[in-house]
Amino acid sequence: MNSINLSYIITTYNKLPYLKIVLRRLIENCQEDEEIVVTDGASTDGTPEYLKELYEQGKIHQYISEKDAGEAHGYNKAMLMAKGELIKIITDDDVFYYPLIKECKKFMLENTQFDLLSGNIADMKDGINTNKRYEDDNFLKYKNEKKSFYFNGQPIFIRRRSLPLIGLLDTNFITVDVEFALRLTSNKKIKLCWLTDFLSVRIDNSDSNYNKFRDQIIEQADRLLVFYNKKEEPITEIDDRPFYKRTWPHKVLLKIYWSIKSKPLPEVHIQEVKSTVKVAFEQAFLNAEKWIEDDNKNKKANIIY
Repeated sequence: MNSINLSYIITTYNKLPYLKIVLRRLIENCQEDEEIVVTDGASTDGTPEYLKELYEQGKIHQYISEKDAGEAHGYNKAMLMAKGELIKIITDDDVFYYPLIKECKKFMLENTQFDLLSGNIADMKDGINTNKRYEDDNFLKYKNEKKSFYFNGQPIFIRRRSLPLIGLLDTNFITVDVEFALRLTSNKKIKLCWLTDFLSVRIDNSDSNYNKFRDQIIEQADRLLVFYNKKEEPITEIDDRPFYKRTWPHKVLLKIYWSIKSKPLPEVHIQEVKSTVKVAFEQAFLNAEKWIEDDNKNKKANIIY
């Protein structure tokens, strides 16, 4: 048996329609020196049975289905289960460009001084239009001015032997990648390299953590930015209003809005809604795949450090 150079890790909970689409593409692209590790938080939508079937067919290599304490806990378990020299985070509702993943894998295997690789992502909010999000300038400020910054978790590669230096994800936060990115870019002992291209597309959907826990995420991001950067600086903006400048009536109204929006649907409609979600996400997934393939056409990975 070949040694494992790369472990793909996914954590999931009650998102089977999304997970099936994401895993199908991952399985198609998994190489002989790679493995797929899935941690499920004891889903009740058929996910455990689906993962068991994939495992018995040899399509995934490790999985676990048990109650956990959220996304960070699930990823931590997967990282500790991983056998590869490199660990690649995969989310259960986004698109990844595997030819570029192979290039990044090759770079990280050849350049063993780097503990972690990350990069830019794109957002698809309506299933059609994609917006690029560049963090290259922030990386250069981090490199030259030693200024910590936030980046999304989707592009991340972690060197497994660097985990004792980097640390696991903090289970206190819903904003898992915000805390992780700010913490590691505050640690001058960690060596980070940066992909200036687009490895993934984040597909906005009603079941994402950001939409489920939006106001909590905003408040956590505010606190983290103040803690790590020692000043009040907005991480981004919503409704043209920086998070830290929000007035208390605005925050109260947001809490009311999201509490109403996030109420569970009547049981009679659940199957119908799940079917609609699957169709909408599958089309958005295909649109995002085409966009990222076109964007990377005839390009080689551009990694700076």
